[in-house]
Amino acid sequence: MIENNEEEISEEPALSDQTFVDGSQDNDKLSKIPNTFILLLLCIFVGYLGLDKLYFGRASKESVFWFICKLICSIIIIGVVWNILDIIFCLLGKYKLNPIYYFSEQQAKNIDYKIDSFVNKK
Repeated sequence: MIENNEEEISEEPALSDQTFVDGSQDNDKLSKIPNTFILLLLCIFVGYLGLDKLYFGRASKESVFWFICKLICSIIIIGVVWNILDIIFCLLGKYKLNPIYYFSEQQAKNIDYKIDSFVNKK
């Protein structure tokens, strides 16, 4: 009889050192994955205001940046298309804070780096 001694590998998302609006760097806030149903409701009803970005990012500085971008885009109607994409990807379980990830992961990483350096200036 052959025994299978494979260990169970748990894939936990790596937590980054984000600074939150309140100045804390508490990684426990990042470890709590947002409820998908609540996220979907926020996308549908108030997503055009960008509140889904604040909820998903747990009020990190990066999520505030994307909230402001989405709010400004909503004023000029582009935010409606952005919100439809957010709803679709939320339903698919692939919602991202940075919408560029929907199209090009490499480009999104470059933009994330620039935003991170801009947001975390001291």
